[in-house]
Amino acid sequence: DSGSTEVMGFDPEKDPVSVRSRVGYVAENQKMYDWMTIGELIWFNKSFYQTWDDKLVDSLLSRFKLTKDLKLKNLSRGMYAQVSLILALCQDPELVILDDPISGLDPVVRREFMESIIQILHERERTVFFSTHIVNEVEKLADHVGIMRDGNLLVSMPIDELKSGVRK
Repeated sequence: DSGSTEVMGFDPEKDPVSVRSRVGYVAENQKMYDWMTIGELIWFNKSFYQTWDDKLVDSLLSRFKLTKDLKLKNLSRGMYAQVSLILALCQDPELVILDDPISGLDPVVRREFMESIIQILHERERTVFFSTHIVNEVEKLADHVGIMRDGNLLVSMPIDELKSGVRK
């Protein structure tokens, strides 16, 4: 109901361009222009970022076995999530925010997606803020965990500390 927000030293309301140029974001139910092809969407998004990395785009498309001619409306949920991740990472952000991107994915696709995220972000050495309700997926990705309930931060600690302090 009140307070202020700062992202990487910037106020998002006063300086949204500085925040958006440094942050990649993948939403739980990401909405994109479904009438576009992957290539058209990449071309459209690229124009907003001076730091866009075309080589990373090609690498991720190859890794995910996606082609630029595929229409977004014809993609599976997992492929759609992969395109969202490509758009978030190829702007070369300092911070990546993943807002429950694996929600609704079947277990096999979820595992593949998580393995891709871990490998890509490890290679890029980026800070990740990962929000999820699938708690067992967090320990594969996180080194520090915060647990919230009703908007209140209940726990914030390294994951190893949390695991050693929790009993069934």
